[in-house]
Amino acid sequence: MTDDDVKMIDGVFGQRYGEVLLVHTAAEGPEATVYNTFPLNDCPAELWDTLDAQKIASENHAAAALLNGPRYWLMSSIGKHGREAQERKTFGGLQMIRQATVKLASMNPAPYQVNSVDRKAVFVFDAGREIYELIDPQDGRW
Repeated sequence: MTDDDVKMIDGVFGQRYGEVLLVHTAAEGPEATVYNTFPLNDCPAELWDTLDAQKIASENHAAAALLNGPRYWLMSSIGKHGREAQERKTFGGLQMIRQATVKLASMNPAPYQVNSVDRKAVFVFDAGREIYELIDPQDGRW
């Protein structure tokens, strides 16, 4: 896949979004399918605040549903390989797009635990914009 295969969306810094993660158990361990409101809507509070994780899990035959957000993008632009075939779902009136699959380290992940994400995304930070890094005990930068 070349850079030409990536469709970029510019000007996302500070835009609000929310995610619903549907967790299922698999032979290799727990896995979460990530649905995100971006770029469909800005995750309005009146809808986000009424989401019921247990109800969402039950309706989607998931072991659990995790609500991640609302959050705000810190990058300047976002691109993704293969945006043409996007699965959409609606949770509590919020339209979302399936954006990634995450293999979870456990069903009860601790903060700052490494989890592999199959996202196929490109994140761009404009020159001169302040960024933040997490540095792990092995000096890895995240």
